Amino acid sequence: VACILSNIIVPLSVMIPELYLPVWGVAYIPTVLLVVTAIRNPKNIHLLPFWILFESVMTIHRTRAALVGLFELTEFDEWLVTKKTGNNFEDNKVPLLQKTRKRLRDRVNFPEILFSAFLFFCASYNLVFPGKTSYYFNLYFQGLAF
Repeated sequence: VACILSNIIVPLSVMIPELYLPVWGVAYIPTVLLVVTAIRNPKNIHLLPFWILFESVMTIHRTRAALVGLFELTEFDEWLVTKKTGNNFEDNKVPLLQKTRKRLRDRVNFPEILFSAFLFFCASYNLVFPGKTSYYFNLYFQGLAF
């Protein structure tokens, strides 16, 4: 629900003038939930804005993982386990790690970059055409987080 609300409905609501989201649904309820969650660890309260943005990005990955597991898609059985060397007396030789040459597409998460571009587009549209609501400030930060 958080993924759909903060990453899809809010950005699209700035581009559709007929769609009005009440402030209590977009700001008050998520803020109360955030404060209740943040109270658990008051020493790190200064990191709260970064945590909000991080959680926004992670909701996409959690939703994808839940859907992959629910529908048993091709990545469902993919579980990478690294070999532990520990107290294995049979094979005392630990191979040195080799640097592999990775291509750009292996190092960059293009779906996140495309989603970031979508959020920047929605924020810029909201800045130019404010309409009833102005979420551009939040959308720019969210786009930077992605």
